[in-house]
Amino acid sequence: MIRVKNIIGDDIFGLWHVKRIIVTKDRQHFAFSPEQERFASKDDAEQHGRVRAQRFIQRKLGLMKCYIVWDPVSS
Repeated sequence: MIRVKNIIGDDIFGLWHVKRIIVTKDRQHFAFSPEQERFASKDDAEQHGRVRAQRFIQRKLGLMKCYIVWDPVSS
């Protein structure tokens, strides 16, 4: 089982971005910060974080189909 937590933040202009993505697999933690893209809504930023996390899991961990638990988005 893989757990993913996206940390979302906003700036003074009201735009949202993904601050950090934390992936946990078998008690190993992988944390990374994607590029600083800005989004008009929190939902768009959350969706971007999910896509980035899925790409990380596929490319770095080599898992195509796995059970992912999405932790609540924190801001």
